[in-house]
Amino acid sequence: MNENTNNLLINPIPAMSVTQLSLVKSDKQSLQEWLTNLSMLNLGDTARQLYTTLKELSLLQIDEPTRFELVELLRPAVHSIISSLSKHYFSQQLSLDQRAKRIATLVEEIRVYLITIYDTIATHSYETLQTQNFGLFDIKQKKNLLQLLASSSHRALTEMTGLLYELQVLYLTVPLGLWKRVHLIFQRTEQLQISNNEVEDQTSIVALSSVKRIYAAMIVLGVSNTNKLRQSEIKAIYKSSVLWAGLISIDYNETPFHLFVVDTNLDQPPVYITKKNIATKQALYINTQRLLQHFQNLITNQPHYLHPLEQKQTSTALKVHLINTFSTPSERQHSRHAYSGKISIAFGLVGIHHQLSNGKTFEDIINVHRDYLHTSDTEIKSLFGQIDYEGDIEYGGKSEQKKNDALAEMAALHECEVVNISPGGYCLLWQGESPTTLRTGELLVVCEPSDNVWHIGLIRWVKQIPIMNIEFGVEIISSRAKVCGIRVAQKSDAIDSFKRAILLPEIQSLSRPATLITQAFAFHSNQRVIIRYGNEEIKAILTKQVLITQSFIQFEYTIEEDELRADSIEYKVAPALANLDDDLWKIL
Repeated sequence: MNENTNNLLINPIPAMSVTQLSLVKSDKQSLQEWLTNLSMLNLGDTARQLYTTLKELSLLQIDEPTRFELVELLRPAVHSIISSLSKHYFSQQLSLDQRAKRIATLVEEIRVYLITIYDTIATHSYETLQTQNFGLFDIKQKKNLLQLLASSSHRALTEMTGLLYELQVLYLTVPLGLWKRVHLIFQRTEQLQISNNEVEDQTSIVALSSVKRIYAAMIVLGVSNTNKLRQSEIKAIYKSSVLWAGLISIDYNETPFHLFVVDTNLDQPPVYITKKNIATKQALYINTQRLLQHFQNLITNQPHYLHPLEQKQTSTALKVHLINTFSTPSERQHSRHAYSGKISIAFGLVGIHHQLSNGKTFEDIINVHRDYLHTSDTEIKSLFGQIDYEGDIEYGGKSEQKKNDALAEMAALHECEVVNISPGGYCLLWQGESPTTLRTGELLVVCEPSDNVWHIGLIRWVKQIPIMNIEFGVEIISSRAKVCGIRVAQKSDAIDSFKRAILLPEIQSLSRPATLITQAFAFHSNQRVIIRYGNEEIKAILTKQVLITQSFIQFEYTIEEDELRADSIEYKVAPALANLDDDLWKIL
């Protein structure tokens, strides 16, 4: 976030220094006509005009009810512009080019000016209520001021939630002053007992909501460990947060049922209650029991969704993440140690297959060859186990070429700096332009220069740092693996329907059985499959899902009894790898 937006959040409400708007008269009718004539097709010019008008309105010498009327007229157009501009950096590479960075900064500034305007209205209304004596004949004026304070506070928190989402989706740190301002806005409405007053908002999936509910929605977004999620998953939480906010309670007294605590004196988001330092009268305690029960219901055979949007956007991987986040406080398994060095990495099932097979093609790994002159595009994709990345990567035109480029990118070997190391994994630094596959939940394979062994890992979290640098955490899943192919065990399936997979060995010292990694959502539990390596095939049943992300699923499996013979792949592959004793992070 740039210096201007930081200053707007940290500094107090500015002095009103503008006497009139430069592009339009400061009355409701004139502004409505001006907005009607704005061309949303000319995105750049319209964004510039709205930015200028918002900036001037934040400093305009005008009464607060009129300021509220004007900004309410501007708000739908501003949201439309933000939505259009965000397409230039959403679902793109994490290390944005200069144009995308400038657009992202513009969106942040537009959002912060909206926040500033609404907070100005709320602050001035609050000060009037605190300093003015209201007589018997001033009851209506006081009631109107309270309603204005509730409405402007509601809008300010709504826009702050939007700003938090835009920062999270780019994996940026939250600027100083944001959470302090959020807590202050909520506390003022609590003090005047208007935090439960319902305010209409036609831009939300919950048309009527209170300040307390919007504050709760921001808490949901703030505690969801979004640096461990994909952009599409962060968006899903943001869109559903106001729904989920109705399932949490904010209390002043601690009980065993509270999972998070907020110290409203601090410029900090809620933290797990186990990390609370000292008792404070300004603490708020967050009970998420009902929300956890809702998430647990969503993974049952008969889930009850609160809204069709929730059902559409909430993936299985996201549900599992949310259950883990809202169950018990998560603590690190191992301590980190500073480390200086480089490490080689390759991304995804394609990259892992390429490195572990010494550059063999998938058809050579499973010894299945086809005449590609007579093979359809769909069959080629199936044969190579090609993953559909369009949920997170926008290919635009020439999609086939870009998909092929993505596969080539995943097969490539990269080098990263090691920031620190632990028995369970690495913190790595990527410098310069990043590949589209550098994202949370992605599989990768790593190898240190002093070690000839390739380790299978998982990107757990991502964080942007200045000058096109990206830090990301890698959890080591296994220090040994075997590549193979897998398909559903149905007679109707052709031999070319194999998809890429990885066999991981049993770890007896940790009582962990052998597992199988497949691409996400291609297979499911209790499914009969055929595993192939070279000319050997075995039949197996996928049992428990151990780990699930948007890129892959890790299954436990059992070999069908009629396959337990000496020349089976199980005896050739798994036992040779079964006695390895690896230090692993706790698997979900």
